[in-house]
Amino acid sequence: MLRVLSAAILALCVAACAKPPAAPYDIPSASVMQPGGEDGLIRYVSPAADFQRYESIYIEPVRIYIGAGGRFGTTAFEDREEIGRYMQTEFARALAEKLPVAAEPGPATLRLRLIMVGLQTTQPLLAATTHLSLSGMAINIGRSILGMKGSFMGSVTYIAEFYDSESDLLLAAFQSERGAHALDISEDISTLGSVKVGVAKGARHLRDMVIALRESGGGTQVVAAQGPRRE
Repeated sequence: MLRVLSAAILALCVAACAKPPAAPYDIPSASVMQPGGEDGLIRYVSPAADFQRYESIYIEPVRIYIGAGGRFGTTAFEDREEIGRYMQTEFARALAEKLPVAAEPGPATLRLRLIMVGLQTTQPLLAATTHLSLSGMAINIGRSILGMKGSFMGSVTYIAEFYDSESDLLLAAFQSERGAHALDISEDISTLGSVKVGVAKGARHLRDMVIALRESGGGTQVVAAQGPRRE
């Protein structure tokens, strides 16, 4: 038990010292985002933005980043496209719970650009081992305290940029990495399963952030956007 506790403390210290990776330099919001102090987020919110004036949100087709600074490792492009399609559906579904999703940009409409900049697939055998062994549990305890994904579990890293539909002014931007919870052994540990869990968590988190920025709700019909495209 002492070894387990020591390993957990060590894992916590190492994780606490880790800094969120910078956004790829050639993405428009990269130069203005700063560490946000929450769940490894880096973020930017324009001091001139007035989110209360927006009555709906338009979601651009999800972009899959292919430039320098992407964090995809050896993941197959087919997997990236599958997760891109899932992001499109899941973010539209989550946002539509609180804010109308418009079919096209227009007056009083936020424009959301989602850019997938990283993807790690789950290593099922290693993920199962670290969920069941004492040393693996200790590491995952430390990661769990910091809200990090489990060891060898998949994750998706994405940037969400909000623009004014008419002026094309950047209003806010967030980069986040999301994956399955480190201690939940019931999570799907298939190759893409925990990635999709992370996408769903990220969608709900972004929805709540939008509502917090607007401080009010309302709207009209909900229309889903198109599929993913390459960035």
